Amino acid sequence: MITLLLILLPAVLGSVNFLLKGKMSNIWTLLVAILELSVTGFVLLNFNPAEGYQFVWDYWWIPTLGWAWSFGIDGLGMVMLLLTNIVVFLIALFNFDKNDERQHAKNALVLIMQAALNGVFTAADPILFYIFWELALIPVYFLSAMWGGQNRIKATLKFFIYTVAGSLFMLLALLIAINKGYYFNLLDGFPELMLGRTGEFWVFWGIFIAFAIKIPIFPLHSWQPDTYTESSTTGTMLLSGVMLKMGLFGLIRWLLPVAPHAALFYSKTIIIAAIVGVLYASIIAIKQNHIKKILAFSSMAHVGMIAAVFFTGSISGWQGGVFQMFTHGINVVALFLVADILMRQTGVADIRRMGGIASLQPTLAILFFILILSSVGLPLTDSFVGEFLMLGGLYSWKMWAMILAGTSVIFSAVYLFRLYQKTMFGTTSEYAVQVKQVSWNEYMVLGICCGLSLFLGIFPNALMQISNPVIADIVNQIQG
Repeated sequence: MITLLLILLPAVLGSVNFLLKGKMSNIWTLLVAILELSVTGFVLLNFNPAEGYQFVWDYWWIPTLGWAWSFGIDGLGMVMLLLTNIVVFLIALFNFDKNDERQHAKNALVLIMQAALNGVFTAADPILFYIFWELALIPVYFLSAMWGGQNRIKATLKFFIYTVAGSLFMLLALLIAINKGYYFNLLDGFPELMLGRTGEFWVFWGIFIAFAIKIPIFPLHSWQPDTYTESSTTGTMLLSGVMLKMGLFGLIRWLLPVAPHAALFYSKTIIIAAIVGVLYASIIAIKQNHIKKILAFSSMAHVGMIAAVFFTGSISGWQGGVFQMFTHGINVVALFLVADILMRQTGVADIRRMGGIASLQPTLAILFFILILSSVGLPLTDSFVGEFLMLGGLYSWKMWAMILAGTSVIFSAVYLFRLYQKTMFGTTSEYAVQVKQVSWNEYMVLGICCGLSLFLGIFPNALMQISNPVIADIVNQIQG
């Protein structure tokens, strides 16, 4: 029942925001986010990583079709629930002092989005997973279309078309499986696909395209830079911090266990495409001057490596990938917050016009520097652990894959240190002098993210022990 509570609480209490106005809406949203995070903490304290699915809620929906309202939490789901509910708490804290005329609607959409994301990460029935996958699109569409830059409608429409097209491919794949009499529920254990080679081919590609668009994997990425750039900061935080992780989660929770033979057959093609995307995004990021576009391409490079390692069959690579899913979510939320602060206070988005901010805001400069170091994978920060394990996983597959993907670490240092140097150092620009004191709640968000980065860099097993047992089970099942 507690799993159902994780979905219903933000959905019901979040909808109350439509009736609230002004500061009361922000207070209510933060309280709901704290309550949801507390429930997640209770689940974590009572969670045993070695026991598989726990906190199960299973109820027949359409028995004649074998469809059920099946929810449960395993190690992978637990990590993603932690990420989702921490990110939503950070967003609620970030928005606490905002006084937009439609802030109550934005707050409601954030919490409804939280409910849908929790549903995605706890669903054990494929149709149920598809339903929550689709539901998650609705709030983020409005968050992007109603708030953001001048070209937000065009960018959001592109994002919507891409995502809906991908979802239709997934639905088609599920219908093919159902039509052939193949249906499964993850609560019953790992499924064994018995559709034949052709059937598995169609199911694999139908589901993969939906996930590849969401991640995104090259060449299905073109929606991402514009959407991240034009969306509101709240929308970008949800997209980059959690929503793209839906695709990565889907790869290892649904696609690879369900279609292992097709995954093995096409693994080289997908790894090459993912690595090409990593290098492409890294090189493009070096040439960008718009602060949010730099972070958008940086995000694409980071998640591309995660997607690549999931097709190597390396247990340690998978462990690093899941760890990096969490840490990237925290780091990128903080980086987009810094971008919002700089853009909002200077009135420009071009990093070449922001110089000298460190002399005006030294605390912001220090926190920003910690986040930059974490994002480039400095030892004793969280990203170092994930990247080290992922590169090891790629090496165990092919040395050339590790070498090519590893160059992205060098590229990330180039574009992220360039970003930092152009904004924080140099002559104080006419725009930088407009930078005022950063609000207490924004400092809290940055401080929490920096603290998590350092903590997980020093004590990575605090997170990895949650998901490692189920990762080993899935990889062994696929290879067996």
